[in-house]
Amino acid sequence: MTHFRFIRFLFFVFALCPLSAHTQLNPEAWRVHLPFFRCSHIDYQNGKLLLASDQGAWSYNLETIEREPFSKAEGFSAVQSSVVRSHPSKPWAIVTYQTGHVDLQKNGRAIPLNALLNAGINDSKFIRSAEWYGDTVILAADFGVVLIDAKQEVFRNSAILKNSPLFTTETCQSATVFNGKYWFSLSTGLYSLPLSGNIKDLTSWVIQPEAGPGFYAHVSAFNGKLFAIKGQQGDSLFAFTPGTPAQILSFPDFPTFNSLRTIGNRLYLLTDTVAIAVDASQQIVWSFHSPFGAFKDIVRDPSGNHYLATSRNGLLFSATNQTAYGPAGPETRNAYDIKVLPNGDVWVASGGRTPLWGAIFRRDQLFYRSQGFWRVLREPEAGYPLGHADLLAIAPDPDDPKHLFVAAGITGLYEINNYTYSSILQGPPLPLGLNRPGLGGLAFDRQKDLWVSPSYDPVGLVCLKTDNSSLSVDFPNFTSNAVPTGDVVVDDFGYVWLAVWSRGIAVYNPANGQKQYLTATFNSGDLPNLHIRTLAKDKNGEIWVGTDDGLRVFSPGQLFSSNPVNGQKIVLSADDGNNELLLAQTIVNDIQVDGGNRKWIATQGAGVLLVSPDGRTIIRSFNADNSPLLSDNVQCIGLDPITGEVYFGTDLGIISYQGNATEASDDFGDVIAFPNPIKPTYDGPITFKGLARNANLKITDIAGNLVYELEAAGGTATWNGRRFDGRRPHTGVYLVFATNQDGSQSMVTKLIFVN
Repeated sequence: MTHFRFIRFLFFVFALCPLSAHTQLNPEAWRVHLPFFRCSHIDYQNGKLLLASDQGAWSYNLETIEREPFSKAEGFSAVQSSVVRSHPSKPWAIVTYQTGHVDLQKNGRAIPLNALLNAGINDSKFIRSAEWYGDTVILAADFGVVLIDAKQEVFRNSAILKNSPLFTTETCQSATVFNGKYWFSLSTGLYSLPLSGNIKDLTSWVIQPEAGPGFYAHVSAFNGKLFAIKGQQGDSLFAFTPGTPAQILSFPDFPTFNSLRTIGNRLYLLTDTVAIAVDASQQIVWSFHSPFGAFKDIVRDPSGNHYLATSRNGLLFSATNQTAYGPAGPETRNAYDIKVLPNGDVWVASGGRTPLWGAIFRRDQLFYRSQGFWRVLREPEAGYPLGHADLLAIAPDPDDPKHLFVAAGITGLYEINNYTYSSILQGPPLPLGLNRPGLGGLAFDRQKDLWVSPSYDPVGLVCLKTDNSSLSVDFPNFTSNAVPTGDVVVDDFGYVWLAVWSRGIAVYNPANGQKQYLTATFNSGDLPNLHIRTLAKDKNGEIWVGTDDGLRVFSPGQLFSSNPVNGQKIVLSADDGNNELLLAQTIVNDIQVDGGNRKWIATQGAGVLLVSPDGRTIIRSFNADNSPLLSDNVQCIGLDPITGEVYFGTDLGIISYQGNATEASDDFGDVIAFPNPIKPTYDGPITFKGLARNANLKITDIAGNLVYELEAAGGTATWNGRRFDGRRPHTGVYLVFATNQDGSQSMVTKLIFVN
């Protein structure tokens, strides 16, 4: 068979394979969900605008209006970008961060230059400006100055101000080259150094006497003079040449100055709402007014169009006075609870607590992602001074993904129907006679009754029943006016579990009114810590408990009997015999159970772990160093039951990862394999979805020879595309035989390898 005829045969066979209209993320891919609109710097490069925001850099394509993030998911180093500057003539750009990370972008590839992170600098590494001089980048940072050789991709030299007794409290705000010298604007004056000098030798830095002492925020060379903004609030603007008195400049619309920048034959000056350009004679030749500020930086494209970076509205087009936010993301980076619904909607409660679970009065609204777009559900007029502060928990209606309830730690319970607030159950007057309106958690039971947990109240649980009646449950001396409450979980026996801060766990049996308390006392819970942060029920009906000191697991069948109850300790299995407790002495913020009954665990300071169903094996460990995870402080996790995508809410924002487990039933659905066919250039994992729960898969060639065997995690299985011997299969058609757990159902699909 000729090669052409064989390819035709392959595509004929492939046409018989099941197809899906759903767009799939690549297996193990990451994507960020961040607010990119608070921008500080902007530049132009080859038809694109490059912007730096406090949540990351991004680009805007002027022709296609496509917006792309420069995030950790795309290989960049950090989150909070501070400066972006493109090379004047080469396809290079520098991206800096508040943390001291630096990325050199060459031909679309991010090259991390992170020597500053290991330089022994104990002060702030916030990089405030970057300027190209040939192939050298001059960075001004809180700690001093750095020179980068972009051609060689290395740090060439640096000056740390506090290394000299001459500069004990100074910071460097910006730097430039003028008249054969480096110029540095410091918090105490304007200094210069010959280009032939060694910037590390701080004794050779010379203060500019004509400018006088003071805080210099920005400096830029223009038309044979050096222009500088002076004062922490940008109170005044100076222009001078060395050896002559400084000239104080004033403009009627400029009581203060945010920044200045030289572009071609113009000097641009920015305030919050006004931008002007002056020519060589310091006459205004262009001006722009807009309420969409505050203006932080400006750039002009080759056609003469102006674009501004604003700190409140993202990108601003001067020609149309219109704004454009960055890549799709929520309005805030804050996330305390994430719920992903079967219809694909992602809901985020943006509240929070202090380390000891006190109120922080955060009013970042409720937001959600639907059909690929992030939206904010603005609070209605509630008749309560604080609005809906500290949103903490979301409970979707099991029968209707557009109906859900939200608990606020300050202001009570909210009901949402079809993306609109439909009722607000809060005071005054307070519902059910509660002392305070704030809630800690909420959950539905099998009867669709809603259980909520009032905080700082003797009433620990309230049940809002489907017949509009209610039930209040108090736990004497356990819940009180002094303690907040947290998660509510209803187990397979119908018992209601309640996390009570600093007290432990209260369990209530609605069938007979029995109550039981789990504490740190042996035979009465044996919890490792009374600061209970999260509760989760797994697919075996066990309750996983996350505390300030690791984990415990309880079997509900042990409760309400005369037998002692102790939480199970999870011991990691180690090949060397040195077994240890899982996450001992670690704060566990959240636990979520995926379709394969594996546990995703969010920690404070240790990133995210994915562990086996029994917890004794670590399957994945993500932190900010070994993955695109934004931060090691992870507050919450949300799981997409259909696609397996996992959302991580960190203290620096939300990022998601394409996991390999989905919810499943005992029956096979529409089984799909992707990618399929597997092309010669693809060397990643192959995913099978729509499988029966924990199905067994056998992959064979056409002759029936076994190539590989694996088991699904829930309704999804992932294969690395390698045979048992580690080699890639030859070109051809391969059969995938799958059976459910009891062998009562089976199915066959096909894979095609093209080498």
